[in-house]
Amino acid sequence: MSDNPADATMTLLEASKAGTVDHVRHTLQQGNVDVNAMGSLAVEEIGMEKDGTALMWASRYNRVAVVELLLRQPSIQVNRTNDARVSALYLACQNGNSDVVYALLACPDIDINQEAETGYSALYIASRNGHVEVVDALLTSPTIDVNFVNKAGKTALNVASELGYIGVVEALLKSPVIDANLVDDEGLTALLLASLNNHIEVVLALLASPNVDIDVVDEMGASALTIATDNSAIEIVDALLASPSINVNHVVESGASALYIACENGAIEIVNSLLACPSLDVNLVDEDGISALSIACESGHSEVVNALLAHPDIDINLRNKDNWSALFSASQFGHVDVVNALLANPAIEINYADKMLEMAKRQKHFDIVALLSYKSAGIESIHNTSGKLVLESLANTLCHELATNLLLLDLPVEIKEGNLVRRQEHSFSWTTFLDAKLPVASAVRQTCIDAILNHDEFKSHSQHLCHELAFTKDQYGRDVLEITDAATRKFFNDRLFFCGRYELFEGPPVHVSSTSVVAFAYDHDIFNHVFDEYADCKTGEMRQEGFVKCNQALGRWSTERNSADKQNARDVDLWRREFRTWDKDNSDQMCKDEFFRYCAQHFGRKFKVALKFMRNEDEYQRETHIRKRLSSNLVLHLLPTVDIPTFQQHVLLMEPINGDIKMTEYQYLLAMPAADRSLEDIFLKERPSDTKTRSYLHDIALSLNRVHKNGLVHGDMKKLNILRVHNQLKLIDFDATTTVGDKLGVKFSSGVLPPEMFYQLQDIEETKQYEEYWGSQTQKDPKRWYKLKPRNNFVVRSYRHGHTKNLPYTLVEATPAVDMWSFGCLMYQMLCGVELISTDINQDIVSDKVKDAATWTDELLHRRIENNIADESAQHLIKQLLVVNPTSRLSMQEVLNHPYFTGVFDLTEITSKLNEIGEINNSTQIQVQELTESISASQRLQAKLSGEMNAELKCTMDDMTHGILEANEVRVPTTFVLLPFKLNHSELGNPWSQEFKQFVALGKNISRQIPHDNTNLLEWIAAVRQVIQPLVDELKRGKSMYLYLIDEVTSEIVTSTDSVYPIEIPTTDDVFWRNGYPWIGKGLAMLTKAAKTIESCNENVENLDDFLWPDASITQEETQNVNSDDDDEDKADTTANLAQENNETPIYIQGTGSTIRGAELRQLAHWFTKHDPDHSFCGLKRIVNDKGNIVWTTLRSMDSPAKVELNRESVFGLP
Repeated sequence: MSDNPADATMTLLEASKAGTVDHVRHTLQQGNVDVNAMGSLAVEEIGMEKDGTALMWASRYNRVAVVELLLRQPSIQVNRTNDARVSALYLACQNGNSDVVYALLACPDIDINQEAETGYSALYIASRNGHVEVVDALLTSPTIDVNFVNKAGKTALNVASELGYIGVVEALLKSPVIDANLVDDEGLTALLLASLNNHIEVVLALLASPNVDIDVVDEMGASALTIATDNSAIEIVDALLASPSINVNHVVESGASALYIACENGAIEIVNSLLACPSLDVNLVDEDGISALSIACESGHSEVVNALLAHPDIDINLRNKDNWSALFSASQFGHVDVVNALLANPAIEINYADKMLEMAKRQKHFDIVALLSYKSAGIESIHNTSGKLVLESLANTLCHELATNLLLLDLPVEIKEGNLVRRQEHSFSWTTFLDAKLPVASAVRQTCIDAILNHDEFKSHSQHLCHELAFTKDQYGRDVLEITDAATRKFFNDRLFFCGRYELFEGPPVHVSSTSVVAFAYDHDIFNHVFDEYADCKTGEMRQEGFVKCNQALGRWSTERNSADKQNARDVDLWRREFRTWDKDNSDQMCKDEFFRYCAQHFGRKFKVALKFMRNEDEYQRETHIRKRLSSNLVLHLLPTVDIPTFQQHVLLMEPINGDIKMTEYQYLLAMPAADRSLEDIFLKERPSDTKTRSYLHDIALSLNRVHKNGLVHGDMKKLNILRVHNQLKLIDFDATTTVGDKLGVKFSSGVLPPEMFYQLQDIEETKQYEEYWGSQTQKDPKRWYKLKPRNNFVVRSYRHGHTKNLPYTLVEATPAVDMWSFGCLMYQMLCGVELISTDINQDIVSDKVKDAATWTDELLHRRIENNIADESAQHLIKQLLVVNPTSRLSMQEVLNHPYFTGVFDLTEITSKLNEIGEINNSTQIQVQELTESISASQRLQAKLSGEMNAELKCTMDDMTHGILEANEVRVPTTFVLLPFKLNHSELGNPWSQEFKQFVALGKNISRQIPHDNTNLLEWIAAVRQVIQPLVDELKRGKSMYLYLIDEVTSEIVTSTDSVYPIEIPTTDDVFWRNGYPWIGKGLAMLTKAAKTIESCNENVENLDDFLWPDASITQEETQNVNSDDDDEDKADTTANLAQENNETPIYIQGTGSTIRGAELRQLAHWFTKHDPDHSFCGLKRIVNDKGNIVWTTLRSMDSPAKVELNRESVFGLP
């Protein structure tokens, strides 16, 4: 601790501010510090004092313990102030530190009423800052001056009332000496200040005080009531009016009362409250003689005027100093509604109407002119000064005469040369007048219609005129019947339509029989009918179950495809979801107008029906009963219609249909939906057969082909956009159509878009860029943004028309390939009954399936198609449509030429193979016989057989190489042998020996059954297929088979010590047996080299000798000599001789590249990839020999330097 007193003082001040009691105590104990010393410290608060004693700093920052310690110092000066005359108590009160205040108040010397330089006391500053606890503490002091007035004349109660601190006000009002009526320098009391600032709680508290003067006024003569009225503070006005002593008629210096002020401001609630006061003088006037009614009329507040006119004491004809009445003021300022209200009052005096009429004309208030003189024929204009129709301006008070005169001036029709024709130029007065939104009495509408229909000018054209007036369109293209009220609609319907609702089609009926007549009609009342039938009779609104019943009655069926309940969704579930969508205010109710809009969206504005007029009651009753019992999926359901008595009354007056069918004998009526549907409806309700579906798809393909030939892409090809017209499907909805080459994506249905139309946003920046691009859509069109917003970071490559920049992706150019994918989706669903990807009612992809749609692979698509499409021809076509690469998709012309539509298949390859099979049929039998005989031959013949096998293998490899190079698809070895056992078994007595004999015997029997006559190829194929099936069954019977690869150079079976080969093929391997059938069925040529294959087993399986080569005297050395000396021809001859000698036919299986093509080779490649993922192929390599042929062999078997190995990348496309 420094001995310097200045340092000690700063230490004490800082410790007091920080609240470190020990530090303060230690400093005081040093004895070299003045406890009352003043010092400056840094403060964070702007405008706060920076000088103070230790007690002041501790009081300011609520350091209670430090304050108590300092107060125990004998020399402490508790009332000391700084330059601003601020004390410790003031600082504590200013900052709301009630505990410090209590500690300071405990000092007997404390000056509680000490005034700061600002003129504020401790109580005032605490009240001004709203510190209720501090005020409560100060009020405990008996010396407190609760009515202390600052320099501005305000008390603590004044400032708390002005600022709305209800807690402080309530605390101050508890003081028995409080004066609540003290005024400040502006003459405002606490009540006036609270009213002026609209503090209702403070006003209520003050009014509860018995000493408050409720009628006190300020310097301008304004009372609390007039102030609150001027502020439109209805709650305060009501609180003041609740006081029995209130002077409701008090006026300010200008003579305006509270009622006058409220009327001028148009405050209808305050006006109503004032009018309810019994002591109110409703006719008080200001210094200019203007009453509350006159000022309301002048200001144009019609609602206030109506309220005043309802008061029994109102003087409607009271005039001001200028002799103006309320009517004159309203006319002067052109307030039509006010003039209407005044003229409707029977007490109104209009004895100087001419003057007002002249003034209104001068001001060009033509609607006022019309009101003042509507009984005259002198209406000069149908518009007012703002260009608005006078009909609209006077809607509330239109009478029959005025409305009729105005309508006759602007009818949409006229008589020319004796004919009723439409007027080319008119201002839509007729449609405006009949619009239900115009507040005209329904009775006035109907009397005007009657008057016009019966007008002398139109009398002879009454029926024609009624039709023209009913179907006149407004400026928005809506018919009168659509926009008018229900009563007027019925008025027209009763005069225009059969039974007041059916607009019968002209011309002959749809069907005529001896007992019934069927005719088409538009039903103009069916939506109203079903609504009234199923709406709540109490509320007149429709609830959800009623909405469901309406849809059932109207026959609307679901078109939604949802991923969760695709197979089991019920129509009622769809309708309930739609009800919730249309229930905008979540009230669980739908009004009639909302229902009509819903029907207009889903059914159209007119509902086409088929009316069946029936002669016999029993037939009517029977058909009605049966139709009600049968499901609407089976029969055309009945629609709600008029009751039979009503129908029977109208049918008596019905004109003959088509001029010659009298309808009076047909006393019973059924109503049904008219025919024709969208493809969606056809698909869901008709369930067309495969043949019919093929016909529908062909119609669509023809139409789409024409679109493409015109250089266009439809862009939104889905079932909802295809309609049946005269049993032919037509495309609709071309608002997504784009010229080929232009950017695609302004409008779309994501459920039918190909993968290239989707994009995955890569990071937050791209997401932000995307959202900024579509920013305006998020607010202007939330539904469109819901369609566009990212889902799992995936979006459609869409854009706004004319705005192709600032997108995180490139746009897709329109090509027919987009429609081809959509057509593939359509074809897929039509054939298998499910969607390719789950979509909603608009055929947009559901949220959790967008990623699937964007990441299709050809393999996944093929698997989906194969699993769900049974027709192989359709399957083949769809596989060429649903292709990830758009350039690989078929064109629409190629689709039309596909066998699925033409029924013509390309048999060239099949014919070639059949010819080849026929040519080798005989040699196959001989080779099988040679194989059987070779088993019993000596080892000497083994070399010749091996040579012959090499020759045959060379020929086969040549064919296979050509097939590979031609198809470019042979990626795996195709020469292999299937054995029912593993090689290199050391035990001679293994069961496989017997099984192999049986297997060979079966092959011999099969070869003998193959017919030799192959002149009729189709019959020969059927016979061969039947014969070879047992061999296939034998391959799949019992234990697993084992696949060994064959070296195509040495003709040897390749064995290996690794775990991959031989590959075990269990009987449950459906993939191999299903896809391997073509390798077996097409490969009768495989049997030709069987002997050599079995011969090659000799090098690998020594224990076959006894079975294959019974002549053990022939040694291996002799065999090698034969192999080295004999040529290929000798080998073939020898083999043939041995086959004849032994009369047996050993069997082996070999695939050839020349006979396997396309999908079969790809399936074989997939199968090898699954079982040999590393493509080791037991050491075999794909090479080109010195003759340019491609063979599979081990490198050690090729000794010529000219042979080149094909790398894995070129063969398999592997990394």
